[in-house]
Amino acid sequence: DSLMRTRPDSSLYILNKVGTPSTTSLSMRHALLRADAQNKLYIPFSSDSSMLEVVAYYKSQSPSNEYTRALYLLGCVYRDLNEAPHALDCWQEAVENTDTTCSDCDFGTLRAVYGQIAATYHSLNLPNKEIEAWGYYSQYALKDLDTLNYIRGYAEKVGAYYLLDDTVKVFEITDRAYHLYRQYGFPQEAVCVFPTAIQLRLNNGQWKEAQRMMHLFETESGWFDSQHEIKNGHEQYYYSQGLEQLGTGHFNTAEKLFRKLQDVGYQYEACKGLLELYQHKHVLDSAYKYANLLEQLMEAYVSETQTLEATRISSLHNYSRNQKIAIESQWKAEQTKMALYILMLTSAVIISILVNQYRHYKQKKQKETEQLTKEYADLCQTLSEKSRQYEILNTLYSHLDSEHKELQHTTSVLEADMEKARLAKERLKKEKDELEQKGKTYNSHIKMLALQKNDFALIIKKKGMNSHTISDTDWKRLEMLLLEEVPLLYGYIKEHESLTEQEIKVCSMLLFGYDGYAIQNLLDISSQRLSNIKSKANMILFSKQGASTLNKNFIAYSKKV
Repeated sequence: DSLMRTRPDSSLYILNKVGTPSTTSLSMRHALLRADAQNKLYIPFSSDSSMLEVVAYYKSQSPSNEYTRALYLLGCVYRDLNEAPHALDCWQEAVENTDTTCSDCDFGTLRAVYGQIAATYHSLNLPNKEIEAWGYYSQYALKDLDTLNYIRGYAEKVGAYYLLDDTVKVFEITDRAYHLYRQYGFPQEAVCVFPTAIQLRLNNGQWKEAQRMMHLFETESGWFDSQHEIKNGHEQYYYSQGLEQLGTGHFNTAEKLFRKLQDVGYQYEACKGLLELYQHKHVLDSAYKYANLLEQLMEAYVSETQTLEATRISSLHNYSRNQKIAIESQWKAEQTKMALYILMLTSAVIISILVNQYRHYKQKKQKETEQLTKEYADLCQTLSEKSRQYEILNTLYSHLDSEHKELQHTTSVLEADMEKARLAKERLKKEKDELEQKGKTYNSHIKMLALQKNDFALIIKKKGMNSHTISDTDWKRLEMLLLEEVPLLYGYIKEHESLTEQEIKVCSMLLFGYDGYAIQNLLDISSQRLSNIKSKANMILFSKQGASTLNKNFIAYSKKV
């Protein structure tokens, strides 16, 4: 037990070596400690049978910290079995059965209970209840003299306020938690509260503040290795890094970071980042591709969310309905029992009165009257007690009805969230259609005409007109322009392996609009050689004879691609 907090693996090793004791008390203690160690080592539970026995045993003893601990662990069992309502019931019972005024109260376990409650509310998308639970978490951590967990409970509220879209509160809690961690000597934990705030800062275009926080996080959190790679399980942060690089114009670095996200399974963030990247770079075919992928991922997410929420709502509804049926059945049984009891009691009283009246009517009339009055008072008291029990049952019924209405409200909120997701999907489709429409206006022919007006291309043309030959450096730059502006046209020329390098250059210069005189000078060839090259290229590329129609054939082909 003393090893449990600091070395749960050693504790579990010892428990396994000891084996199950023979006496009931030690056996229950052994099972309790073993479950505690298993929970701390994140080994999932697969059955509740063992912990049900432990809870029943400690419940039969006088109220103790062990009973609270057993209820907490039983809740963890139901958590692993995906039975959130049962888990919350166990944790709530643990809270209600803990006397916080006792000098030996186990505030550490109570803190852990509220941590599990908060995490469950987060998974159920109940941020207001989650915030309340984290408040109790910090309160009991403080009573346990646990400063680190006191601050942690406060810092964990960031996730709930993010769900509530309360940006101001997220920034406020992040800043205060950071300074509290620093004040009490937890520098690594201090910067680890930054990621959510960093993401929001980047979304709002607050680059300087986001970069300041990112620098502190990346240098002080201890999450990055010597190659500046983040540790496993936290790779989603690459999306924030990619947005920062994209916002500051470092497109290549941003693309590498978004590709990293693809490699580690964050497909949605990767596609979203790459879509923004290619929109910034005006690479419309790639932007269109990632808009399509993002739409598919959104559809898959909406479908999965609908399935999970339907399952969760069904589970909660069935649980509430079963509780309601159980209480109604108990109430009816009590009603029947009470009616039978009253009938039997009344019958006995009447028989007793008749017998007494028959035997002692004249001699003991006064005594019988007093006895009847006493019995009537007892009967009234019994009826009063039963009426009180009926009121208790009625109150429980009203409480269940209230919970049912709250569940209906939660369902309405989930339907609203699903509607938001649908609208987001429609917005993405609209953006995709707009990109598609823009893409239609940027064909190779328009780009070829624009290419002929390029400043650098005109400079090279002027050199040709002045009888200069083209250098390798200038040719490379012209080739880069072709790859960037008319990749389909240039690719069509390059894919024909039967064309020589000089023939490819002649075809390329025709795309820039150079006349025969300029091409002859730039390539240092004769007029006849130029005509022969054009005639050969025309036959290879377009199956047409003659040199004069090559340029027209290029123009016609550019209008098709």
